[in-house]
Amino acid sequence: MKPLARLLWRVGSGLFGWLCLVIGLAVLSSMPVLNFLAFGYLLEAAGRTAHSGRWRDGVFGVRQAGIAGSAALAGWLLVLPIRFISSLRTDATLLGESSAGSMRFTSNLLTWLSAGLAVAVVLGLLSAGSRYAGQETQDAPRRFFARARDGLLAFIVDLRLPKLFWLGLRGWTGSFLWIIVPALLLIAASRIANNAAILVAAAGIVLLVPVSTGLPLVQARFAASGRWGDLFDWSRHRLLFRQAPWACFVAVLATLAAALPLYLLRIELPPDDLAWLPGLFFIVLLWPARILTGWAVYRAERLPHARPQGALRNFVPRFLILTAGLAYGIGIWTMQYLDWHGAASFLEQHAFLLPSLLGETPRFPSW
Repeated sequence: MKPLARLLWRVGSGLFGWLCLVIGLAVLSSMPVLNFLAFGYLLEAAGRTAHSGRWRDGVFGVRQAGIAGSAALAGWLLVLPIRFISSLRTDATLLGESSAGSMRFTSNLLTWLSAGLAVAVVLGLLSAGSRYAGQETQDAPRRFFARARDGLLAFIVDLRLPKLFWLGLRGWTGSFLWIIVPALLLIAASRIANNAAILVAAAGIVLLVPVSTGLPLVQARFAASGRWGDLFDWSRHRLLFRQAPWACFVAVLATLAAALPLYLLRIELPPDDLAWLPGLFFIVLLWPARILTGWAVYRAERLPHARPQGALRNFVPRFLILTAGLAYGIGIWTMQYLDWHGAASFLEQHAFLLPSLLGETPRFPSW
């Protein structure tokens, strides 16, 4: 029974950690500045898959997310009694039913509960740090606190937040430079009142086709190498497609198809307290697409049988991928009439993980 219980515990812990990771990324993707962390995580997932070719390498940080999620859940449960008593005190004060004695009692009770919560949080962090260090806690107090300190420091380091933020910031900058010209053409076309708008819109859609079909692969290769110049090495992207045309087509198609449904969630913005919920769909849909893109880059660069093929064998996937890019551009142009922000939505390309460039605080992860 012990091996079975251990297996069930490991499976349950893994599922809980994965759920916490998805929710955490969804929350981060809807917050200004911090959404670069979510972008960096997805790019890192593509880069790790491009290195090894294993899809499971695109899912990392599950253990750290499980620990952070457990701490957040425990803290939320511990805060519930304090919130309940505080609400009773506020209601009694508003109704004029509170006396000096009851006010003094509730104030002291809230003080003691808050102090107990602080102690519980500190002990919980120390215990989590000690367990993260991989040792038992039933030891001398001095060694327990040393392990807890080392475990907490190791936990913070293993999060790799500076690396993910820097990767996300550079990836956003390069992707923005690729998308800005067709996006500005589409915005200009939406503001022209005569027939010239058709020509300008057509030019924007045509320019968007090579960007939409190549940028996912370029982002994955940049994440794998970490070199800024790889974001603008378009000739290398063409070589990747020639070496693994069908894999690249499937990866790009999955990325574009996963991004289009997200625009339907922007017809009306969600309430402030649920602004993170669309981000949940964003992460669930585009995370696998990022991993698939990394796998396509791996097939094109690492596998021995990946060799440039003839023009005829490349014609069908090339035609299909250009068709998918054209359909994406037309779909983006159409969605301006349904999107809450109208033509400004051209700057919010979910497929390429660009953040919102609107003046207000982002309420939906347009990365």
